[in-house]
Amino acid sequence: MKRFNSIEHLNTITDSIDLLITSNITTSNNKMMIFDYSSYLNENQCIVDNSGLMCINLIKRIGKKKIILMGFDGYSTNGISSYYDNNLSYPMGLEE
Repeated sequence: MKRFNSIEHLNTITDSIDLLITSNITTSNNKMMIFDYSSYLNENQCIVDNSGLMCINLIKRIGKKKIILMGFDGYSTNGISSYYDNNLSYPMGLEE
């Protein structure tokens, strides 16, 4: 939600492209396709809500057999080295 709210000119963006969001994002914009957040979570708690893996789960569910994703940052359990820019990281405690 923090990143979603930080997108400047959101209405301009949604006028020109289709935007898919998960149900944990609240918005008054009715031009977005909303998918049930909990349906695309991963079983492993360490990566339960990893956006890249959730995207793969969604694409697989709609029947696509081949997937190519670009532009996703790496992933590490310490959270900080997962981003190309440390300012994008939101501090969270590691839960087991």
